[in-house]
Amino acid sequence: LLQIGQALVLPPPATPIFSGESATPVPLRVDVATIQLVRTPVGSMWLLGEVVNNGDFAVAGLQVRIDLMGPEGASLMSVPAWVATGIVRTGERAPFAVLVREPPDADVQPVVSISGGDTLLEQGSYYLDLAVVDSDVTIGNGQASVAGMVENVGQETAAAVTVVATFYGAQGDDDHRSVSGYAQQTIDGPLAPGERLPFELSGTPPGGETIDASVVVYGRIQ
Repeated sequence: LLQIGQALVLPPPATPIFSGESATPVPLRVDVATIQLVRTPVGSMWLLGEVVNNGDFAVAGLQVRIDLMGPEGASLMSVPAWVATGIVRTGERAPFAVLVREPPDADVQPVVSISGGDTLLEQGSYYLDLAVVDSDVTIGNGQASVAGMVENVGQETAAAVTVVATFYGAQGDDDHRSVSGYAQQTIDGPLAPGERLPFELSGTPPGGETIDASVVVYGRIQ
């Protein structure tokens, strides 16, 4: 429900937007790797998680639906969220995060499903021949940052290069690490073959202590 004076930031994934209860499942081989709930001191709740593409093709425009299940097994609230990266390659992981300002007071259990997305048989205008090199992760005092270089290892000139860093907490193992937050940056470019551009992502992950980070990068063909 929208209220007068409520601020909306478009387009996603910068700010997930509530859009109702309905969701149409799509036949994608994408699984939810992790999900955690983090209640804040002001009564709101962060929903933080990660998906993994186990299919044979890249997928784009992924959305998830998070049902907050009450003690009686009924859904008390349904929250949609966009996956942070515009494209998720085969075997790749991508984070999602959404802030619920007025969550249920009861203890809830999250149930996450993939509610939207498209399989890419061809990469189209996406440019994937990009690599992260010389990256360095700095963690301390509640802050997390990743800095490095993006290198064009392909034969085309890239534009609108997007770098997404996922920050991980101490809970879980390598396959099920808790997501504490993410940050992203778009570098306008152009980035010609063989060239490099610097990036730096930082923030205060809402999911608590951060111990590690991973970075993915993709762009568009100029």
